[in-house]
Amino acid sequence: MVIKYFAMRLVKVTMLCKQFGVSTSGFYAWKKRQVRIAKQYDDLKAMYWQHHARLGAPSLVHVY
Repeated sequence: MVIKYFAMRLVKVTMLCKQFGVSTSGFYAWKKRQVRIAKQYDDLKAMYWQHHARLGAPSLVHVY
C-alpha cells in the first residue's frame, strides 16, 4: 500500500521498490492481482444479491 500511495504521488516506483526490497516486476504483478481480486469480489457480491442473499459459501465457491 505504501508503494501504491507514493506511486500516485509521482515518486519513481523503481526507487520505492528498491527502498522496500521488492522487485518492480513483483510490484506490478501484485498490482495486477489486486485488480483481478477486486473484480472477482464484485462478481461474487453481485451474484449473492442477485439470489436475494440466499446463496451460501458452497454455492458461491462452486462458481469459481
